[in-house]
Amino acid sequence: MEVVTEEIVILARTTMAGGVCVGAYDTNNNNMIRLFDENGQNLMSHAPYRVGDIYSGKYKFKRSLAYPHVEDVIVIEAAYEGSVFENERFERTFNTLIDSLAYKDLNPSDLFDGKLVWERSAFVEIDNRPTYSVMIASLDRDLHKDGDYFIWTEFYDVYRVKYVGTKPIEQLPATINAGMFIRLSLARFWDKDKDGVKRSYLQLSWVY
Repeated sequence: MEVVTEEIVILARTTMAGGVCVGAYDTNNNNMIRLFDENGQNLMSHAPYRVGDIYSGKYKFKRSLAYPHVEDVIVIEAAYEGSVFENERFERTFNTLIDSLAYKDLNPSDLFDGKLVWERSAFVEIDNRPTYSVMIASLDRDLHKDGDYFIWTEFYDVYRVKYVGTKPIEQLPATINAGMFIRLSLARFWDKDKDGVKRSYLQLSWVY
């Protein structure tokens, strides 16, 4: 079924193999969505969508969606309507939208309904999945930049989440302070450790 909307706001743009992953929010239908092209394929790096852009158009959810990756949509039509950063009023509206979507002051253990398994990096197991794969949140602690990761320490243990946004990490602050809004997502299931077990790893896809 096609979904018609007058306002899709682009929220994040993530680097992935061979292209980009674009996250957005349909304000008319209250849908958190992830954009694919008209053939249901990953977007290429030259795709026009930028964070803060607003589009109208039509889309449909991909068939055979499986938890937690239920946000995938095929873009049928998309018309550029402008950017929230064109004037101060629109930017305030964007910030209000982020605030309204965010889970606030969470302990990392509470992310994604508490279903993450925390080792050095966090992941979700196939037999214990949340019902969604993207969220905006603020955390109850500071995160410190360390290479391609943001890290924090708890009882002498170091935890980390990899940054995968297309905005160069050099342009991000050295510290994401507690209370700042970030977008977190779960990668596709894959056997990263080559131990025969597929896991979906937590990643940091944007900082607001």
